[in-house]
Amino acid sequence: TSHAVIVARSMKIPAVVGTSDLTTRLKNGDWLMVDGYDGCVIINPSEQTLFRYGKIQKAKQSFESRLMAVNEQPAETLDGVKVALRANIEKPDEVALVKQYRAEGVGLYRTEFLFLSAEKVPTEEQQYAAYREIVAGLAPAPVTIRTLDIGGDKPMPGDPHLIGPEANPFLGFRAIRMCLENPEFFKNQLRAILRASAHGKVELMYPMISGVAEVQHARLGADLDAVAAARAFVAVLLEPEQGQLGEQEMERAHGADEAEESFLDKGAGDEQGRHQVEHAPGDQRLPPAR
Repeated sequence: TSHAVIVARSMKIPAVVGTSDLTTRLKNGDWLMVDGYDGCVIINPSEQTLFRYGKIQKAKQSFESRLMAVNEQPAETLDGVKVALRANIEKPDEVALVKQYRAEGVGLYRTEFLFLSAEKVPTEEQQYAAYREIVAGLAPAPVTIRTLDIGGDKPMPGDPHLIGPEANPFLGFRAIRMCLENPEFFKNQLRAILRASAHGKVELMYPMISGVAEVQHARLGADLDAVAAARAFVAVLLEPEQGQLGEQEMERAHGADEAEESFLDKGAGDEQGRHQVEHAPGDQRLPPAR
């Protein structure tokens, strides 16, 4: 689930990691074949190897064509239970792919790509333009926008001093903790997201939550009246090691929310599981859907 691999996959670029000694074995003029399916790199492939991979490529293309045909059918189980399949995206230009593959909106928009691809930290207006393009382009389908998840394998090019070195950068000062320590930075993004929500249905997700206190702190940083007015749902993405955190405890973190509906995502990267938490009139609590 490394960021580089996720980006490569979304751009349909074959990627193989862990080839630590590859550069020592190469010389100028060598040809490389990158097999992202089996995770191997072949140096100067033979004619026989090229022929074999040509057949593999045709088989993969045929398989994808059959998948696209099946994609025209409703997403539901054999016993008639409908399943909402949404896309994970990184850039506004992926809206066309979301429509092409008939996804029912966006389940995760990773906003950090906007920051990682810029020399300077994007302004509120620049962020708003990107978010609006996605939200309006997919309306009325929902778009879950995750606030900035910088840190670990995703340093901040526009402000390299924002996150310093630490012993465990993947679970330390990153994502929601970095945002809470930089409130103006955080509010700029929240304002941009809320403004974009006027153009469609937006769900707002806070990443890498490790406890209720962070949810409450994040809520104080946002303008909940604006969230309610924009009808933007609020969500939290739990840290991997917090998978056993009680759902009732996390529900209490939503007790003051004025949004009509909230949900929890448990897991890491593309292995997330969504748990919806519904709010009835009068703030009557309903158990999480299972």
